[in-house]
Amino acid sequence: MHVTLPLKLAYALFSTSGQ
Repeated sequence: MHVTLPLKLAYALFSTSGQ
């Protein structure tokens, strides 16, 4: 499943938004 790519991207964006 290629859901890890978008998931990682979303997580990175969320982490940046959290800071």
